[in-house]
Amino acid sequence: SSRRRHTRYIGDWSSDVCSSDLIVWMSIEHASRPSDVQPMVNGSFDRTKILVVDDETSVRENLAEVLVQEGFEVLAAPTGKAALEVLERNFPDLILSDVMMPDMDGLDLLRTVRSRPDNYLTPFIFLSAKSERRDFRAGMDYGADDYLTKPYTIDSLLHVIQARLQRHRDWVDRKSTRLNFSHRCIS
Repeated sequence: SSRRRHTRYIGDWSSDVCSSDLIVWMSIEHASRPSDVQPMVNGSFDRTKILVVDDETSVRENLAEVLVQEGFEVLAAPTGKAALEVLERNFPDLILSDVMMPDMDGLDLLRTVRSRPDNYLTPFIFLSAKSERRDFRAGMDYGADDYLTKPYTIDSLLHVIQARLQRHRDWVDRKSTRLNFSHRCIS
């Protein structure tokens, strides 16, 4: 059967979910103990890990499904506070977050993430229905790496994720090269 996943929109109620796809991930609200939050994709724990934060269950689950199909490990949280709990035990390679959420909005989550030594460099992408320029600007001013407005295509989402991950890897590689050079000069 052909999969139409690349024509599907996230955040749009007319999504065409493929029933033949298998999802292996667990969201924080279903975890019974901290070790259960760690997702398992085909028995592997060495894939790029993405934390998805969205209070809309259908959006969060659609995102998780798409990302797992693309080979990512997925952690999920329904609120900003739940995301902080996930970050206490896990180190995602990238964070996707809604802006408008109960108890802690995405901007507060971003501020908190950027204030933590373990997470402050983690690429952070906002996914939001708020599409006014001032909303976009606020997210970027607080340190978001990108901002996609809902509904967005899966292709655009995957493009932004890959671009941010590559940019982060390139930055880490440059810093590592500089540290290695400095170490050789000192030795």
